[in-house]
Amino acid sequence: MQFRFGNHLLDLDRRELCRSGEPVALEPQVFDLLVHLVQNRDRVVSKDELLESVWGGRIVSESALTSRITAVRKAIGDTGAAQHLIRTVPRRGIRFIGDVREEREAAPASSPASRLSIVVLPFVNLSRDPEEEYFADGVTEDLTTDLSRIAGALVIARSTAFTYKGKPVDVKQLGRELGVRYVLEGSVRRAADQVQVNVQLIDAESGTHVWADRFEADRTSLAQAHSEITGRLAWALNLEIARDVGRRIERENRTDPAAQDLVMLGWAWWHRPRSAAAMQEARRAFERALEIDPGSIDARVGLARVLTVELVGNFAPRPNTDFQQEGERIERLLLEAIEGDPNNPRARATMGRLRWVQNRLAEARIEFETAIALDPNDSFAHVQLALTLLFSGDPAAAIPEAEKAIRLSPRDPQLWGYYWPLGFCRLLLNEPGAAIELLTRARATNPRNWLIHFLLAAALGLRGDVDGAKGALAESLKRNPDVDSLAAYRAFRPWGSPQYWALFEESAAVGLRRAGLLDEASERDRVLVTVLFTDIVDSTRRAAEIGDRAWRLLLDRHDDAIRRELAQFRGREVKTLGDGFLATFDGPARAVRCAAAIIDRVRPLGIAVRAGLHTGEVETKRDEVGGIAVNIAARIAELAGGGEILVSGTVRDLVAGSGLAFDDRGDHALKGLPEPMRLYAAKV
Repeated sequence: MQFRFGNHLLDLDRRELCRSGEPVALEPQVFDLLVHLVQNRDRVVSKDELLESVWGGRIVSESALTSRITAVRKAIGDTGAAQHLIRTVPRRGIRFIGDVREEREAAPASSPASRLSIVVLPFVNLSRDPEEEYFADGVTEDLTTDLSRIAGALVIARSTAFTYKGKPVDVKQLGRELGVRYVLEGSVRRAADQVQVNVQLIDAESGTHVWADRFEADRTSLAQAHSEITGRLAWALNLEIARDVGRRIERENRTDPAAQDLVMLGWAWWHRPRSAAAMQEARRAFERALEIDPGSIDARVGLARVLTVELVGNFAPRPNTDFQQEGERIERLLLEAIEGDPNNPRARATMGRLRWVQNRLAEARIEFETAIALDPNDSFAHVQLALTLLFSGDPAAAIPEAEKAIRLSPRDPQLWGYYWPLGFCRLLLNEPGAAIELLTRARATNPRNWLIHFLLAAALGLRGDVDGAKGALAESLKRNPDVDSLAAYRAFRPWGSPQYWALFEESAAVGLRRAGLLDEASERDRVLVTVLFTDIVDSTRRAAEIGDRAWRLLLDRHDDAIRRELAQFRGREVKTLGDGFLATFDGPARAVRCAAAIIDRVRPLGIAVRAGLHTGEVETKRDEVGGIAVNIAARIAELAGGGEILVSGTVRDLVAGSGLAFDDRGDHALKGLPEPMRLYAAKV
């Protein structure tokens, strides 16, 4: 803060007085006395007030006080006789009477505002009730505190923000003065028995509105209304700022993003509507952040949270990873993060999720309660605590936590993730009507989650709507064919106490059997096929070079090219795997030629694809394939170089006489196989 009067500049941050640009030497008490007079220039300041403010209430002689006032006058070019700037008011005190202009030093051009920088301006009380004034100030203070919990956030202190109270503000100028990217304005209005809080999040660079909303609460208990509104507002702001920062980073499309930028981009993807693709982008961002900054706590927590999504497997069949091994990897990431920051609420909440997946429910509950104590507004922690209570066999106790999550974030893109646990609670309590309503809401918000369809089938079957239950079960099986029986469900989601499984058997299992779900899995078909795996070589480096937006566009072109070649050579796409494909063929020669055509097709895109092939028996069920032949093809692909096609000896032998030629690449040990396997490179 700076005060300019005449040819003088008083700089509070530097504790410096300048005259015509030249510093003026001042004793500390003389400087403090001048500051107090300038800051309180609208009134007469008494001797007692000066003694309290400058000398801390200590007894000081009259001559000492007079000498300091004289020194102040001398420093600013005034005298006791002239009194141009400091006037003595007999028997009352002294007053600074000069014309003063307040200035705030703008952030230097070389130091642009931090991406996550914000000032919460004092909320305006639009009612005449003084009680609402305290309410408005309290919301401002609590929001400032809550936003400070966001990782990497720079939040201007309350004491600075309140210097703008009651003053007209130019948002762009304010952003330059304080060096912030965002400005939050708000107002409080009394409307009958309701308190209304209107808020606007403004981009300080452009002056445009990023987001605006209205929050209401019952005025009969202002303390409760204050807590509810502040909690909802803090969480909503967290989401909106994360989204906007993510959009900014994507627009910039930098080839050398900073680790913290990638962390923020990862969280922006996390907060988007949930899908396997969104989680893949989030994972990529967090992994790249860790490559740049191996010590990043925020990147560890983000990556661990994304990996728990794969471990839970709500969007697709679980990846071919070792469940225990992946859990141990997540645990290492989180333990390292918590060691660096024991009070990180995101780390604690993510550890809680891992613990319930590991069926360590008592520990999970402790972690979530710790996370909520650190950040009471974290709706993720509340809904995960609800799931922990549900899996502990106490759905009635889980309901208030899930409802709290919905109240905190009623417009959350992940709202489906709050509705389905609530619907599951009602299902286990044998309330199919309420369960159907909640699960239908969840499905409407995110139909990609197989578990929602699965639970909806259970609720519809329990109520007696067999046709509706069969339809919902068919949707579940389409999205996750691995869960094709009650036994498969228990194997896929093994966590839960005996009390939970007893409730499940009495409610959900009854409805699922009515929907036609078997207790035991049906047999899988076994067929002989040639399996093709492809992926892009050095994709992480390439994505870092061109930026996330350009990389996604390039991936779309890559995928289109591969699908055209699969159609040309009568291959069947099984699924995409990150930046690669899994496909099967009923003829090995066509599979090899298709791999060659794919490599040629994508080369003009500036990317190198590798391929691995093996022919063998696979297990098929609906649209999925599995078995040792699939794993062998995947391992072979990992050994190929850019633009190379590696095949097993089985493929080489089967295409004899087809005109295809191969180079012998020798024996290689493949993970999971007891004996080395001889591999060959196709010469096409």
